[in-house]
Amino acid sequence: MEKVLTNRGLKRSPITSISFPSFTIAKSKGANFRRTRTKSSLED
Repeated sequence: MEKVLTNRGLKRSPITSISFPSFTIAKSKGANFRRTRTKSSLED
């Protein structure tokens, strides 16, 4: 599901020097979200 959202966002916004930093931030946020989810599932 995350990959679909990422692909859709990439297609919608053109990759420019302005939009690229925000994409990098979103990418790192996704990594943090995945890490948090894995941690919580391990605790369960």
